[in-house]
Amino acid sequence: MDGDPDSSSTSGSASSSNRADEPVWWMKILIKVITCVSAILAICLGLWRCVTFTPLCFVSGLIIMFGGALVLILEAPIFSRMFDGLDKLQSYIHNQKRPALLKAAIYLIFGLLPIFLCASLTSLLGGGFLMVCGVLYGVIVIGRKGSNEIQYKNLPTEALPLNEIKVLNSDEHEINTDKSNQISLNR
Repeated sequence: MDGDPDSSSTSGSASSSNRADEPVWWMKILIKVITCVSAILAICLGLWRCVTFTPLCFVSGLIIMFGGALVLILEAPIFSRMFDGLDKLQSYIHNQKRPALLKAAIYLIFGLLPIFLCASLTSLLGGGFLMVCGVLYGVIVIGRKGSNEIQYKNLPTEALPLNEIKVLNSDEHEINTDKSNQISLNR
């Protein structure tokens, strides 16, 4: 059906529904590039955060550096192949049922924890770069929006948008709008 000689009719429908949930190829590459750049910036800011006199800010810098390294391990396969255990970690994460949800949760936790430990500009930026990675994977989890036809079909009939209603003669009708953008015509 879809050009794959190994797929049967039952697996073809399941694979097409999986493909509908996945992002397009250019979005995957863009997210990988953004997350790798964010991870490198987070590691640099975590190293800068470690130059401090308070122990909580030092721990915050270590967490930012560890989170940035974890993002690089999970996003750039070249880093996970340097060490044996890291390759197993990457394959474990990618073999989960919802790897994007797991990545989003991990990146958000590693982004928020340093900000709570040491509220400084360096922690905010370093944790922010890690949270950007989590938010991008959260967008993947949410998925694509439906087509315009599906959205219009699901729109309730009593709540039409303002630009869809045409009033031919405004002298005969009084238009009442309320705060929820619903229109009622009174004669």
